[in-house]
Amino acid sequence: MAGDWLRFALRANPVVCRRDDPSGRTSPIRKHDVIMEALHPLPGAARSEQRSAVIQEQGLAWLAKQRGTAGFKVGGGIAIDGYPQHAI
Repeated sequence: MAGDWLRFALRANPVVCRRDDPSGRTSPIRKHDVIMEALHPLPGAARSEQRSAVIQEQGLAWLAKQRGTAGFKVGGGIAIDGYPQHAI
């Protein structure tokens, strides 16, 4: 119902969909990891130093975009407690 409060834990894979080709004419739409995209341009040493801050910043920005399109608000604190990577 409107106005209800919920508490939950969320495990998410923050991605955005975009084309690799900026013109958008020839390349298919692909999913891109928002954390890795933010870390990629940083030099090696800076990546490890800024990794935690980037995870927090990009994770919260991604969630803010989701709540705007999904119609929910986050009223309490948000804790991002990890960004594990799994080899496949």
